[in-house]
Amino acid sequence: IMDNLPAATRTLTEQPDGIALTTYERGYPLGFLGSPEFPGTFPSAPYVNNHLRLIIKYHQEPDLFQGSRIVGFEVEALSVAHRYEGEWRGVATKLATVPLSPDLPPQPVRAEHRCRRRQGGGSAAGGCEVIFTYEVTWEESPVRWASRWDLYLYMGDDQVHWISLVNSLAVVLLLTGVVAMIMARTLRRDLNRYNSLSTSRGAQS
Repeated sequence: IMDNLPAATRTLTEQPDGIALTTYERGYPLGFLGSPEFPGTFPSAPYVNNHLRLIIKYHQEPDLFQGSRIVGFEVEALSVAHRYEGEWRGVATKLATVPLSPDLPPQPVRAEHRCRRRQGGGSAAGGCEVIFTYEVTWEESPVRWASRWDLYLYMGDDQVHWISLVNSLAVVLLLTGVVAMIMARTLRRDLNRYNSLSTSRGAQS
């Protein structure tokens, strides 16, 4: 969360007419499974997204206010098998895989895959560690403060919205049925009492 804005992941969805539609998903994926679509991965092996690229979008309007306002928070999750030279020295360690490049292998989750790749010269030196890193990018945005929540209203996960609507409708119908049953029993009791009083008065007359 950044300035009360939850993280969002940008995705491109190709429509049947061939037009690419930009959608957003709340949060970010923790990893993925290896497949032939991802070069350098073992089939069906889990991989962790251990590098986060935080994109913070800000808006400026010098005529209305001073400074900047945060209007967007996007996250790009990447999997990188980081490497370093020599011994691990904490924050003083210099990673050989930073800055990132597209040809870097992903980071496996299973130890046998990490160590196998390390023996081949492609993983972290000194052990089978999983190194987590992040980077921050600031981007100016034309989105105003009042409209910064608009993209969260058009999330690509329509199934969640349908489930919420169905649950809300079910609750409303259930409460309506309970209220109608209580009113029907109350009216029936009052009618029976009124009829009994009318009958007793007719008998006395």
